[in-house]
Amino acid sequence: MDIRRLDLNLLLLLDGLFRTQNLSALSRELGMSQPMASTGLRKLRDFFGDPLFLSTGRGMRPTPFAESIAEAVRTVLSTVDQQILRKPRFVPEESDRVFTV
Repeated sequence: MDIRRLDLNLLLLLDGLFRTQNLSALSRELGMSQPMASTGLRKLRDFFGDPLFLSTGRGMRPTPFAESIAEAVRTVLSTVDQQILRKPRFVPEESDRVFTV
């Protein structure tokens, strides 16, 4: 697998499906159309070579492969959110910088 072929935004869709197990509800939550969410799931299936989620009468059930990557996906998203997207805050009491006026 080549990570350059994966749209990393699709990891949000994958993580949301682990949580909700309902593509229609997730598409509303993410503010996208249901067909757009279905297209994203198809791309994920193609990339991983696994169905990832199987339709049931009550939503979608993750495959064993999807179960095996769920925690790693959640960790990646958390790391990006907390270590890349958050701006560091300046706390004067903790700073050792010297300012000259």
